[in-house]
Amino acid sequence: DYETKSSYTIIIQVTDTVTGEVATQIITINLSDVNDAPTFTNAGTTTATENAAYTYTPTVNDADGDLANVIGTNLPSWLTNTSSTGSQGTISAFAGVSEVAGYSNDSAQATTANLNAPVKVATDSNNNVYVADTRNFRIRKINATTGVITTVAGNGGFGIPTESADATATPINANGIAIDSNNNIYISDFIFNKIYKIGTDGKINTYAGNGSRATSGDGGQATSAGVARPKGLAFDKNDNLYISSYTSYVIRKIAPDGVISTIAGDGTYGYSPDGTDALSAQIGIIPYLDVDVNGNIYLCDTSYNVVRKIDTDGKITTVAGKPGENYKGIGDGGLA
Repeated sequence: DYETKSSYTIIIQVTDTVTGEVATQIITINLSDVNDAPTFTNAGTTTATENAAYTYTPTVNDADGDLANVIGTNLPSWLTNTSSTGSQGTISAFAGVSEVAGYSNDSAQATTANLNAPVKVATDSNNNVYVADTRNFRIRKINATTGVITTVAGNGGFGIPTESADATATPINANGIAIDSNNNIYISDFIFNKIYKIGTDGKINTYAGNGSRATSGDGGQATSAGVARPKGLAFDKNDNLYISSYTSYVIRKIAPDGVISTIAGDGTYGYSPDGTDALSAQIGIIPYLDVDVNGNIYLCDTSYNVVRKIDTDGKITTVAGKPGENYKGIGDGGLA
């Protein structure tokens, strides 16, 4: 970025591997300033009705990422101008202390607390944020209003929770998290092959999985089924829970009545063509997934570096990425 720095100096050295003699070359790279003018990205509102409100909000783009100031001139007396300066998005810490792993500062501001390998977050109906604090073997909650962090599950020990125990008084292993419409918390445990539910009363119980590393029990109660390596969890608007079996290459669904079924993946590793029925499709390693308001399911396939979609007709397609290709620093602004 020319506005940040207009020249760079680099040093190149070559060493004779026999004599050890060194030659040094110093190169200064001078940048040329290329500053494109901003452009409008929408058309103006060209009609108005007498005694009715008229508004027009122009949108602009600056190719260099510079701030763009918008102001109207030559306006009639009945039209008020509001000046606006756009800005680039900023990122800030929401919880945790940068590069400091640990467990500390419960009941304090989340930005002063230590976390240890947080892997997934979820929000409840009140916009409180819940964090799977994996290596602390806890679930942390950040209050949406106060920013205060507390522990809502896990006593810091690694292990299988005690059924019906207070969630904060028992060991857990949390690899994924989701919250239903009633603010019950669900955590996945891919070591012990189970999913647990923490009710609004703070008690923890098994919600799915008999502990076996198997894919079994379709059509029956989820608590009696084999749920192999569960990790990603997501709810749809009807409180159906979707589970990515991390290295078992299937997606499972648990209905609100507790019945489990397989909705995608034939259990073998691979990449099936777009348009394949999801149940007969091969999929890769899916650590996480999500569901949109229309019931379409999206899978993060880290094996093939793509995002795949299962539509409500049960067909699987790729919606982002090219199968098998790593990020090459290109593609922004184009089709996913």
